[in-house]
Amino acid sequence: KAPAELLVAALGFGTVTVNGHAVSSDLLSPSGWTETEKRVLFRSYNITGLLNSTGGATVHVALGCGYRCDAAGQSRFPAYQQPDAKAAQQTYDSIPKIARLTVVSGNTTVFSTGSDGWVKRRGPVQDDSVYDGELYVQGAETQWQPASALALDQGPRGQMIPADFPGVQ
Repeated sequence: KAPAELLVAALGFGTVTVNGHAVSSDLLSPSGWTETEKRVLFRSYNITGLLNSTGGATVHVALGCGYRCDAAGQSRFPAYQQPDAKAAQQTYDSIPKIARLTVVSGNTTVFSTGSDGWVKRRGPVQDDSVYDGELYVQGAETQWQPASALALDQGPRGQMIPADFPGVQ
């Protein structure tokens, strides 16, 4: 039986669990600050031991803004300097919370975020920022609803590249 590998790219910060177990002890690591017009960083996790007895799994992703959001009137985060990246940030690459997941077993893609069956909801964290922390409102979760894929002209266009630095623990 081939090992199962989860590939995670998340703009902003996020956590991922498989069947209720964290895929990593990293706290702030799925991506990193990068010019997403050129590259989008991803991390790989061996999740073979986290699958249930039938090889299935429930995958949960919690996303936060990371360096992609700031409070109204604030501009404390790094800014793109290149003209093409500035233009991208103002148009198709302005989405602060986004994830791309792919599960590979052997050389076969088992599923990915572009497939059917994904659901989403807003959790109790209503606002977050690397500098300001988060606003947690108990009971603020919304109902689960079908998730939709981004349009082809939305989201970052950079090449997917493995992150080559350790996550924050």
